[in-house]
Amino acid sequence: MFSQVEITGHSSLLTAPVNGGGTYRISSGEILGQVGSVVAIDGSWRALPAGATPPEGAPVRTIQAVTVADSYVTRGAPTRQVVDQSIGRLALRPVTHPNQILVNQPFHVQALFDGAPHANAALVIYRDGQPETDQSTFVATDAAGNATITVGAPGNYVLAARHVADAPAGAAAEVQSYTTTLVFEALTELPPIVEIQEAVEEEPRRPPPRRRPPRDPRVGRM
Repeated sequence: MFSQVEITGHSSLLTAPVNGGGTYRISSGEILGQVGSVVAIDGSWRALPAGATPPEGAPVRTIQAVTVADSYVTRGAPTRQVVDQSIGRLALRPVTHPNQILVNQPFHVQALFDGAPHANAALVIYRDGQPETDQSTFVATDAAGNATITVGAPGNYVLAARHVADAPAGAAAEVQSYTTTLVFEALTELPPIVEIQEAVEEEPRRPPPRRRPPRDPRVGRM
């Protein structure tokens, strides 16, 4: 739960308390976009604008975008519990811890679709500020869905996986277009690990028992 949300221009600043040590995941979860249509023309699928009439006899299918955006932060020693959990059908599972990525060192990641290795998929790497249309830097996954990425300069990067597949039963469209991104920072060196002391709640103090005054032996004697 975020304690503060600040929206400025095209960016948002989210503030959340982090009480314990370990790795935390910041995720959008699966976001479903609006349903549109695509039409097959000359062997490729193209967007069909709303209200437009497709060529006679051309196949038309409905399509919906599904996006997931992930990032990770670590306080103290890194942990793997949230890193190894998948969200959505198309997932990027960092094999190298996402908060321990170094410049000029291999960063290993696995792409999964419906829990199975997503083979022969192009994973696009964007440098901070690089336009989304520039997909010139990419790596391909192997038969096990694994890929190795190396970046040559420190800074923030976005790793993006995309896939189009038939939508599951009950979806609003026939086809879904999946995009999953992982935001990470490439470091020149790993920061020192600081031991986090977990806060221990003190039990409420009980008031000391009231002492009864000693009885005067003379009381009641005649």
